[in-house]
Amino acid sequence: MKYVFAISTFVSVINTILSFIMYSSGLCILNKGIAFGFNIGLEVLISTILIICLVVLGVKRKEEDRYLLFSLCVLGLSNLIIRVIYNGVCDYISLIGLFFNLADFLSIPRTSLQASRFL
Repeated sequence: MKYVFAISTFVSVINTILSFIMYSSGLCILNKGIAFGFNIGLEVLISTILIICLVVLGVKRKEEDRYLLFSLCVLGLSNLIIRVIYNGVCDYISLIGLFFNLADFLSIPRTSLQASRFL
């Protein structure tokens, strides 16, 4: 499971770099809300709290699946960094009218995999 964390860290770095490049080139949609652009306010605070909660859960878990929690933290941190810098997340991939980035793309299977371990 450690490889999951390593892959997520690599994707997070690539996502951050791509976000800088795409934003400066005007090739991304700046998502100021959360998923699907829903604005709820306090996105930075809520994201920070969620990342901290995932870290705490990961530290408390002794099983290998804690790396899934840590990988979600790293992916979320990538988007949080961009959100703080640009006041929104740079979504640069478009698929059937939905816009997202690499961190979002990788977070979906990670979340599904983590949820299945708790069932």
